[in-house]
Amino acid sequence: MCLRYISVFFLISLASLSVVIAQTYRPMNGPSVISGSFGEPRENHFHTGLDLTTRGKTGIAVYAFEDGYISRIKVSSIGYGKAVYIMHANGLMSVYAHLSSFGENIQQYVTKEQYRQQKFEVDLYPDKNLLKVTKGQVIAYSGNSGGSSAPHLHFEVRDASGESFPLNPLKYNLNIRDTIAPVFRKIAFSNTSGLIDIVTPKEMALYKVKDLYKIRNQSAPDTIRLPYTQTGIGIKAYDLANGCDSDGFFGIYSLQVTVDGKNIFEFDMNRLDFSEGRYANCLIDYKQKKRDKEQFYRCYLMPGNEASIYSNIASNGMIMLKKGEVRKVIITASDYFKNTCRAEFYLTTTTNGVVESAAPVGILLRWDEAASWKSQNVSISLDSKTLYEDLYLTLDSLTVPINAFSKIYKIHNEYTPLHKSYRLSIKTSPIPKNIPSSKLIIVRQKQNGSISSYTSSYKDGMVNAEPKEFGNFYIVADTMPPILTAHNLKNNQTLQSKVLNFTLIDMLSGINTYNFFLDDKWILAEYDAKSDAIKIDLGNLSKGEHILKSIVTDKVLNKKTYTYKFTTL
Repeated sequence: MCLRYISVFFLISLASLSVVIAQTYRPMNGPSVISGSFGEPRENHFHTGLDLTTRGKTGIAVYAFEDGYISRIKVSSIGYGKAVYIMHANGLMSVYAHLSSFGENIQQYVTKEQYRQQKFEVDLYPDKNLLKVTKGQVIAYSGNSGGSSAPHLHFEVRDASGESFPLNPLKYNLNIRDTIAPVFRKIAFSNTSGLIDIVTPKEMALYKVKDLYKIRNQSAPDTIRLPYTQTGIGIKAYDLANGCDSDGFFGIYSLQVTVDGKNIFEFDMNRLDFSEGRYANCLIDYKQKKRDKEQFYRCYLMPGNEASIYSNIASNGMIMLKKGEVRKVIITASDYFKNTCRAEFYLTTTTNGVVESAAPVGILLRWDEAASWKSQNVSISLDSKTLYEDLYLTLDSLTVPINAFSKIYKIHNEYTPLHKSYRLSIKTSPIPKNIPSSKLIIVRQKQNGSISSYTSSYKDGMVNAEPKEFGNFYIVADTMPPILTAHNLKNNQTLQSKVLNFTLIDMLSGINTYNFFLDDKWILAEYDAKSDAIKIDLGNLSKGEHILKSIVTDKVLNKKTYTYKFTTL
């Protein structure tokens, strides 16, 4: 009897194990270790997938998440780089990005299309019957293509609509182990009774006592006295995970604030919407991130924050204070595996009313209203909901830089986030006759001294662009074509390598097109924008003399042709 029960128990356990194995989805072999979490705020977007580490290696086999068909393949020099999209019968879509190459039949299809279109960068939508895949089939190999900063696999799961709504991949068993709780480092209190843009938060360090974080405040332990009656809390927090080989600082999955036992603020990262990506800039304190290089999560909503990740919001997460009243605040951060950390403290105020502050300076813009401003030399125009809060916009003009065709116009500052672009026009100073107006562009000088350019147009003495940032802007002329430098090829040499490497750089408007022709026939050239690198595999060439010609253009259509003669033995 006992043996029979043991056998039955063993069979039941084996069946249960089979179910677990059947429900395990792994896009790569071995334990999955994350190097970037779902939903973490990045510059101008939420991270819409999981980054899975490859320990600095490329070329690791990537497997189909589940049965389905390849619905899209994209090759780009930026963004996701080389990416595969698979549609599954259950309505989910899985995405695999920053790949080095594709599986054999997929690669053949992509290469054929690249030669047909004579473009390296392609966006392909194969017929659903053309590239069917089965769960566990090798579809690609991991890499570092596109905007990736290190080798890894970016993996996404999206819902039935396919393109718009990424889901947290941790919902699907990826064999990820995480037993480490999130961490708090600092807390910040802001006076939110006025304009947040001009507020300097009051920061305090947090320290851990057993399982609870407390505020370092020696004069009155655990009780903070603020000189204002309404506050918004920011918290410097990050998550950790087992086995990570990156810096280990990941975004928070869920954050909750209660005041006197009642929820006033909460978000969780279960489902995102690509159209809401820039709201990442107001989930965090954008100014602290850009200026001080510290990331604080806002535990309150700016007026224009309409992201759908929030719940249990009361008074937009603001905490109202009355003199003599003490309010208990608890902040809890959780990861997907329910590891948590908690901070607890008390708040009170030292004033009976709103604190007087200096009169604001500038042009008042309402976040939910369109606005425009114009002078003889510069004008700006914003649609409603370009800002996240009301703003007193400041404008100033500075000296004319060397080789510029306008003064520098300081439009507020680069620490204020914008949800969408606005229209900026700057009047040119006199332009030499040998410089066409089509070569004039608006550039922005960043605080670190670097320059970024914008697609620009010229009309009636004004150069026009649509930036998504404030900052210091002026006009320059781009009259220089891109510069192509060969690293292992010289004119009239006997070729030693079948793989040629180049650097392609443009100093202002940016690279527009790059085409290479081997003996007058177009040849595929792989371009990686982040490293300015181009790679060409010549394949099996016949013996003798060959000519490689390259034609490159920038975004204002400056053009240059480079020609190399070489011999193969």
